[in-house]
Amino acid sequence: MTETSPPARARPRPRGAGEWVRAALLTAGFAGYSPWFPGTCGTAVALGVYLGVRTFPASLLLPACLVVALAATAGCVLLGPWAERFFGRKDPQAVVLDEVAGFFLAVAGVEPRLGGGWVLACFVLFRFFDMAKPLGIRRLQALPAGWGIAVDDLVAALYANLLVQVLGGVLS
Repeated sequence: MTETSPPARARPRPRGAGEWVRAALLTAGFAGYSPWFPGTCGTAVALGVYLGVRTFPASLLLPACLVVALAATAGCVLLGPWAERFFGRKDPQAVVLDEVAGFFLAVAGVEPRLGGGWVLACFVLFRFFDMAKPLGIRRLQALPAGWGIAVDDLVAALYANLLVQVLGGVLS
């Protein structure tokens, strides 16, 4: 259950404005270029964005989380074929927009029902399920291009969300 960094050739330098924009989006502001735990770095970016989103009125928090998760998933699906060509591999580790989508799905509905402390549990459990890929998650990476990039993270997020909802309901 380790997250390794991609080889140096898997972090190519974008050329031209279009490539810079696509690469910045897919790597969550280039967090995915980190040589150490790029997925966790991308999830940390998502946590930072979430801390801003959580200031929304409580009635808007769940819809906002779902909109961000959906938008990030759409970005993965639409830009996935380009990402695989640009990085030269299937489901490139530098692409962490899927972690953004997954994290926002993992925390969807957790606050204000359970409280802010459970957001950290979502972070940890999402990273665990995403890295360990138990219960059939690994097979989802075989889906074509952007779907293979995103869907495994979304299922990991659902596992994390459900576990937090159950544990939070029992322990609260």
